[in-house]
Amino acid sequence: MSDEEVEEVEEESDEAAESPAEPDPPAFGPAEAAEVAGRLVEALGSDLSSLLNVEAELSTGGTDQGAPQELGWPGPLVVQPLRIGELGGLLACPTADAAMLGALQAGGDAAAAKAAHEAGALGEHADAYAEVRKLVTTLLGPCFEGHATGELAGGDTSLIADPAQGGFPQDGPHVRVEISLALEGCGTSTLYLLFGGGAAGSQGQRALVIIDPRGEERDRMEELGEETEREITAIDPSDLDDDAYDAIAEAGAVLVCWDLGGRSGLEVAEQLVRDPRSKDVPVLLAHPRVTRAMVECALRAGAGGFVLLPYDLAEIDRQIAG
Repeated sequence: MSDEEVEEVEEESDEAAESPAEPDPPAFGPAEAAEVAGRLVEALGSDLSSLLNVEAELSTGGTDQGAPQELGWPGPLVVQPLRIGELGGLLACPTADAAMLGALQAGGDAAAAKAAHEAGALGEHADAYAEVRKLVTTLLGPCFEGHATGELAGGDTSLIADPAQGGFPQDGPHVRVEISLALEGCGTSTLYLLFGGGAAGSQGQRALVIIDPRGEERDRMEELGEETEREITAIDPSDLDDDAYDAIAEAGAVLVCWDLGGRSGLEVAEQLVRDPRSKDVPVLLAHPRVTRAMVECALRAGAGGFVLLPYDLAEIDRQIAG
């Protein structure tokens, strides 16, 4: 870390001491994803039926979480990356379903739609399916009200032949919501919305371990984890046993309070950096007011830097991402 970066940490510490911390931005988890998908289903309604020339009944399914390639897919996909503000996402549709939707949009009847689905290749139906995507993304933007700000932007579509092998334009943790389209006389098609993969989306879902001697602060952070549907494990420094190391090994970062009462937080940070069970997990120290000397000591111990107390999830995620 250069002198300029050390000075920046000190300046941030001074500013934090002079002004109260801003509240964390709202988390975007399964509940928020389901709400956005529900709004989209209501918005699409008759517009989708008109576009496809058949009666379409829409409903949302359950939500699940994980890296896109780990979520389980019915076959090849047509995928379009999405972004609104700092939140990334994906619109995904099985290729066979996209072909069926394209056939209907192009004026085909139920027999033509079923034949397109059975063939399973988008091919000649690509342009017609693009009109379906356009309707979905146009109506999707306003559905984020209260959860994300800005204009919804869509990227170029791509075909993923084997989703289990990867190839998605975004990686990292995502929340997936299924939208089922029951098409009169044609069967059912499925769209998937995935949310994550943004500056706050991908990093913000990382599990955290906090080592802090203050019982009230440990309780506060674990309650915050429940509220934001994020895994946060708070550990008393006297309880650094094998179970604690199991949690640390799975974490996206470990935060160690500088003052652990009868033990130095710097000492614990150095221990974590050197221990084979935790050496690959980023370690950050925490203190309400950071000095140049503290930063230099932390770096020598192998820690990645500091976050300011009280703990702030947005700041923690910025430090992890940086």
